[in-house]
Amino acid sequence: MSILTPKSKLLVRVFAICIIFIFICSSFPYRIQAADTSPQFKVIAFYNGTWDAAHISFVNEANQRFPELASQYNFSYESTNDWSKLNASYLSQYKVVIFLDDAPPAAQRPAFEQYMRNGGGWLGFHVSAFTTNPSSWNWYYNEFLGSGSFKSNTWFPTPAVLRLENSTHPAIHDLPATYTTPANEWYSWSVDLRNKPDIDILYSIDPVSFPLGTDPNQSWYSGYYPVVWSNKNYKMMYLNIGHNLMDYATNTTKSFTFSNETQNKLITNAILWMGGGQQPNTSISVPGTIQAENYASMSGIQTQSTSDTGGGLNVGWIDPGDWLTYRINVSSSNTYKVSYRVASPSGGGIIQAEHGTTGQVFGSAQVPSTGGWQNWTTISHDISLSAGEQLLKLSFPSGGFNLNWIKIEEKTPSIKIEAENYTDSYGVQKQDTTDVGGGQNVGWIDPGDWMAYSTPTPLSPGTYTVSYRVASPNGSQIQFERAGGGAIFGTISVPATGGWQTWTTVSHDVVLSSSEQQIALAFPTTGGLNINWFTITRKQ
Repeated sequence: MSILTPKSKLLVRVFAICIIFIFICSSFPYRIQAADTSPQFKVIAFYNGTWDAAHISFVNEANQRFPELASQYNFSYESTNDWSKLNASYLSQYKVVIFLDDAPPAAQRPAFEQYMRNGGGWLGFHVSAFTTNPSSWNWYYNEFLGSGSFKSNTWFPTPAVLRLENSTHPAIHDLPATYTTPANEWYSWSVDLRNKPDIDILYSIDPVSFPLGTDPNQSWYSGYYPVVWSNKNYKMMYLNIGHNLMDYATNTTKSFTFSNETQNKLITNAILWMGGGQQPNTSISVPGTIQAENYASMSGIQTQSTSDTGGGLNVGWIDPGDWLTYRINVSSSNTYKVSYRVASPSGGGIIQAEHGTTGQVFGSAQVPSTGGWQNWTTISHDISLSAGEQLLKLSFPSGGFNLNWIKIEEKTPSIKIEAENYTDSYGVQKQDTTDVGGGQNVGWIDPGDWMAYSTPTPLSPGTYTVSYRVASPNGSQIQFERAGGGAIFGTISVPATGGWQTWTTVSHDVVLSSSEQQIALAFPTTGGLNINWFTITRKQ
């Protein structure tokens, strides 16, 4: 048995304190990192999922899309068809509750009411407000929702234009005055919500939507129909959406609730408002370059350090069926060139660009063999994008490659001008040509001759590549200038092609410092050539 003196006891205590201090300090970085990556809040969705194929389709769609929104906006999402979890203990974990296609059984109703009275958030869709007996849960149907009993519906499901009623609500402030929804079955109610002082109507059916429905016996031709509303006494929002258009004979979904970006933003805004979360500015400007690792959501991939120029991370471990999404903001509707920086030992991979909401396929590119996981090359294809914020999805029908970045740049079409289509000229003549495509070329060009042209649209300041289709027995020169003289943008030498109808294409770059629409081809010192056409292409 050892005996510790008072001095040795003090040393032991000091040593123990030091060990504890070191342990606490060493744990700080981990705790800070964990806090940075933890979700802002938790969301739980309840559903039935057993009746009406259109409602089941919506539930399946919601349980696919909400995890993507959760990943993008940093909240967690769970869903369950076990309504017994709607109790005080379980709900205490969650800031937001969602009812996808039903209302809770009687046993769970008191817990939900207490949850809402204590400041919880609720988002309800379509059937969650349906009842023919509102007195069965007076608080929910008559006070909380305020709508009372189901009155009528439209059929078949059709899109509608929704009109903004209140732009001051925190979930609405950045949404448009009108938007067109995907197809939906619309409900009306026994209570006029305009007479309920606690109900804040946010969107209603715009009269331009009438007639609404395709069955004459179940269509609306006029009237006032609220679609989205909140209750000023609670942190809640109800949306009368969530009935997809179905082919019931084949159980095929023909429309999707989450196929409209404005509607998705409304749903996201509501969840963030209820959960107290912040909506990050995650949109990437297009044209521009997207680092592959800066995805909004993904399935199946991992990141790793890259040895490609610029360093950083690349995306790897790409297998068939994996995908990535990116929130982009496209400056203008146009045709774009999308380029992918890829590496693959064996090739065979496929990158397919899609609209992340509608599933529309924009185009695809095949990944070649580059000889290794870090041997990089660039592949590209063209896509047409509409202006505004949208979700770009890259899906991978075949894998086996790494991806470092995606570059989207505006594809500027070339202006092609047939040489004989001048607006004015001096000294030249036209003749039939034997060049590919036939037609005419301009010939009999002598020193001092010229041709003037008007471009279809003004050429804004910038650098352009001008290419000429020419034939010349002995060689010549072309001067590209402003029509009427005064500004010479560039001169190019034409080589000897071997004959008056032996054709080649020559190019040079010119810089325009001001907008130009009236241009000319001049031959101040040398003639002796034919010209069939020329193109003007802006350089990126």
